[in-house]
Parts: sequence; structure tokens; C-alpha cells
Amino acid sequence: MNEILLLTDHEWLDDYSDKKYRFIFLTLNSTQVSTINLFMLAASRLSYHGEFIIRINYESTYHDIEKWAKAFDFSIIDSSTSQNSLRHISQSQRYIFRFDGQPTKPGYEIALANEFTESCIDLFKNVFGTPISQEFWNWKYPKDRAVSSVVALRNNEVVAHYGSCDRSGIYNNRSFGLIQACDVMVAPTDRGAISSSVFFELAKLGEKTFYAKDSAVLVAYGFPHGRHYKLGARLKLYTPVSPIFEVIFDIPDTVEDASALDINCIYSKSDVSSALKFMYSLKDTLILDRDYQYLLKRYIYHPEFEYKVYWFAECLFIIRPLNGKLFLMDYWGDLTKYSHNLNLFTNALSTVYPGYHLHLWCLEDISTSFINHKEIKNTGAVFVFKKYSSELPNFRKWWVMMGDTEFL
Repeated sequence: MNEILLLTDHEWLDDYSDKKYRFIFLTLNSTQVSTINLFMLAASRLSYHGEFIIRINYESTYHDIEKWAKAFDFSIIDSSTSQNSLRHISQSQRYIFRFDGQPTKPGYEIALANEFTESCIDLFKNVFGTPISQEFWNWKYPKDRAVSSVVALRNNEVVAHYGSCDRSGIYNNRSFGLIQACDVMVAPTDRGAISSSVFFELAKLGEKTFYAKDSAVLVAYGFPHGRHYKLGARLKLYTPVSPIFEVIFDIPDTVEDASALDINCIYSKSDVSSALKFMYSLKDTLILDRDYQYLLKRYIYHPEFEYKVYWFAECLFIIRPLNGKLFLMDYWGDLTKYSHNLNLFTNALSTVYPGYHLHLWCLEDISTSFINHKEIKNTGAVFVFKKYSSELPNFRKWWVMMGDTEFL
């Protein structure tokens, strides 16, 4: 295989997936290509032991170039600095890397998702059958944050997407960098058998950034179901923790002395801090990070959904009214009193939503703790996670609610 590809930075994000190349020569005249996209795209274009030659014709900002080269299975063969003939550039740099990784599936390229937002939004509608606005998409994947979401491209169109939303978690008073896998999408025309799935290629190459030295992401988690769960489990992409159960409660039409149940929407930052202090006191349980800023971003200033935040029994309850139902998104407070406080809160809601039903999510270990519930059922979704460091503790328990997803 003797194919040679010669490109500049202005051409780097275009489609060159029709074949694998033995040599890629890239000339960089500006900083518009991220270091990750340099090696992610090169890895999906090169044959085994193909060479990637980079010339940088400006004062380089690629100080981490060798770090990311190693993360994507490139080894450095040579590097040099030379005087440049251009007046405004004193010198240029040249790197030669060899690709030692496994070549990816032919016909596809894999890159960071932030350069392909419009095509991602089109794929979302194609896969899920419902549109998503640009504002909602940008809320999930802010342009001012580091990008972890990846896409597979065919003919310059996004045909698969593996989204990542930043979170962090607290376990026994220690903080861990986490990321939620979401918007896992593959176009119907590009789905295949497990061994030939473009999703498998996307996940393998995309998560290499999490294995990189000094990565802020230590754990990924998600809520796959159906085909995506079966595919990921068989490919050993993650570890299952528990099925997701939905628990349903009746809200009474009337409750004796309901007026004595002090439910209100007035709370302060100190109330939030107090509730979270109780919440994080639970030992041996990984709780996804919450704070006042998260409350504002996730619920108060959501671009599309409307939530109600109630301060009750020294706890925060966050619900979403939708189509005659109430969804309990979040509970911030003493987790050892969750079932008891929830029962009181359900009764208190009779003054606001009499006759409604309240729906919540929980993991299996919590599903047996409720009292006075109407129904409990398996949603078909499964909570899963994956570690990217062998030095992490063995998380014994997790606390997960509807609000820990980004789509409700």
C-alpha cells in the first residue's frame, strides 16, 4: 500500500476515508486543528506502521504533541527544528511519527464532534425520530469546554456519535473526574454485526483520550438500553452496575392537615449547602457532584425544560411536570432518610398537584426501601460504568436519579 496524502491544516478536517495511507504529510500554518484531532484523524487514515509527518510553520502551541501521539498509538521517529525562509516566521518544526495501532474500519474517519455540530443534530433526528435544537445541543456540549465527544464520518457526514458530558463524583470525601456517555447514535444505514460495528471503532478510538497521562476523566458512566446495552456489554466496553427501576407514587387528592406540610419554593445557598452536607456524609457511595452552580445550570436555566424546585423537610426536591405526570429529577438531602422524606413530600404535593402520579428512577439496591408506592418496574435501561485507572477504589455503591441524565 503506497498511497501518500499531502494536506494543509485547511484541508485536514475534510473526508479522506476512501483508502488507508502509507504516508501522510501535513503542513500546519495556523492553530486551527486541535492536537487530539491531529492524531485521531491520522489514526483513522493510516495503515499499520504508516508514517505521519507534520511540519509546523509558526510559533508552535503544540506543547503536548508527543503526549497525544502516544495516547493514539504513535511513536516518534524523528523531530527537528530548522530556519524558515518566510520573513515573519523564524523557524519551523518537523515531526515524524509511526502509527503502531490497529487500523480502523475502512471507509470511515473518526474525529472530535465539535467541528460537526449541524451534522450531529441531523443524525439525532434521524436516529431518535425527534429534533433537537441548536440551543439544547450547545447546552449539553458547551463550546467553551474541552471536547470529549467523538463522531464517525462517511462522505463528510456524521454517521455515528458518542457524546460525553462532564461531571465529577464524590466518594468518601474524595473527588473524581467523571464523564457521562450520552447521545450514542449510529445511522440505520451504518449499523452492522458486532464485529463490524462502526460504533465499536468509535468507542475504542474515542476513549483513548481518557487513558492519556494526566487525564481529568477517571470514570465514564451511562444509561444504555436495548441494542446499545447488548452491544456494549458483549464488546466489554463497560461494567454493568444495576438495572434502572421506575417507581410510581400516587399523590393524594387530599391529606389531613396538609396545610401543616410546609412545602415552598423559597431556599437559599446555605440551605443547598446544608442539604448537600448531609447527602455527602453517606459512606461508601459514589454520588455525582452537585452544588449551587449545578442547580442553576442543570435546572433553573435549562434552555427548554421547566423544573420546579421545592425546599421541604430540610431537603431539596426537584420535579418536572410533564403531560399530567410528575418526574422526580433530584433529591438533595440526607440519603438515609430518603424514603421517609419522600413519603412526606408526596403527601405535601397534594396541595399543589392533587391526583397526579410521581415517577422516579433508582438503582436496584434502593428499590426495596420505599413505602406506600403504587408500582415499581424495570425500565430496560442499565446503569453502567468504566474505569480508566487501576488505582481507583472499588466503588461499592452509586446514587443515581433521573437528573443525572441529560435528556429528561
